[in-house]
Amino acid sequence: MYYIIVTHSVYADRTLQDGAKLLYGLILSLSQKDGFCYAENSYLAETLNKEARTIQLYLSALKEKQYIYIKQQKNGFRMITTQDTRVNLKPSTKTPLETKKRANRQIAQEPEWLQGFIDNLATMQG
Repeated sequence: MYYIIVTHSVYADRTLQDGAKLLYGLILSLSQKDGFCYAENSYLAETLNKEARTIQLYLSALKEKQYIYIKQQKNGFRMITTQDTRVNLKPSTKTPLETKKRANRQIAQEPEWLQGFIDNLATMQG
């Protein structure tokens, strides 16, 4: 299964467009194996169903905020690394009840869409 995960620091940045946040998650996901992403704008655009120019704007915004770093290689390729590259994602060891309690504490600080998540957690057996 393939996941795109956006870290909280990027997710919470209100100055970034949602597409830039999703692009960050894609780059982070593509970086997990080797520690960097070498995908071209055309691949990123096709994957996210965006125009290549839009991808370039998102990359510029992410670079400006120092969420990503781009290094041109002598062979013409570029390496994109993230501030969170090689983050070890581990399955949660918390029970659904603990997750619900944590989410309830955060709900006052997060957008309204999280209420649906909280409601779903409330129906879980714990």
